[in-house]
Amino acid sequence: MNNNFAVVDEIAKAGGKSMAATLLVKSDGDFIPVATNVQNPDGSGRAIGTVLAGPAREVPILGTRYVDDYEPIKDASGTVIGAYFVGYKK
Repeated sequence: MNNNFAVVDEIAKAGGKSMAATLLVKSDGDFIPVATNVQNPDGSGRAIGTVLAGPAREVPILGTRYVDDYEPIKDASGTVIGAYFVGYKK
């Protein structure tokens, strides 16, 4: 799913103007966005490759607060391998 924006773009489109969607991969205990429709604040493209900071629901994403939800993505054995995020800008 790295750099495959079709899924997150479709979710964001269906959700409306202020909807954000992100797929994150778990790596060494961190969650790293690999596909998102969230743009970098400087306009340099999509905000991928950064590490999710702090408790997800309490930290603004690149300075923007969202009404959001995070859900784990698990493999067949039940191990958390990632997460997905959807949210609306406050």
